[in-house]
Amino acid sequence: MPTTPQDSHPTRGNSLPSLTTAWLCSVTSLGCPAAQLRPAPETCSQEARHNTFEVLKLDNFMELQAIIDIHQPETPNHDYGTYHDGPIVGRVVQHDWSPPELPGGTLLYGRLWTGYGIQDGRGAEMVLGRYTEALLPDGRKLTVCIVIGGPDGMVFKYPGSQPGAVRMPPEVPISAVWNWP
Repeated sequence: MPTTPQDSHPTRGNSLPSLTTAWLCSVTSLGCPAAQLRPAPETCSQEARHNTFEVLKLDNFMELQAIIDIHQPETPNHDYGTYHDGPIVGRVVQHDWSPPELPGGTLLYGRLWTGYGIQDGRGAEMVLGRYTEALLPDGRKLTVCIVIGGPDGMVFKYPGSQPGAVRMPPEVPISAVWNWP
């Protein structure tokens, strides 16, 4: 599709506010947070669905737990961690009710989105997390569709969270999903 001179002009349209913001952040050294967007909801791949629901025999209603990111340093009371936007490596926590197909110690590879604009239905600030790969203790790697929290894939930010440094509990529920929220 051909562009018009207005489309390609760097100071027209929506680019001026972003350029101005970027310039102000760099000149004033305020450390403005980068814009972080929530990923679009999408259908999990057929392979991830198969592995999650048939191989691992998970369902949407299982009570599963995981440490959000094993690289997170422990806090004195183990009551919170400080997390950043980006890749994470979680670890499944074994409980009496845990399914044998997803044993404790299974590593979960994924990503967190901690930026502004991720909210629940009441407007509370949330963190979104997706685990896309599982490394089981027996060495098998499986593509999966697992989220932090409930089926909405979100958990609350603790009070005291700052831009780029979100406080949350280190261990959270995780849920198998058919579609990425």
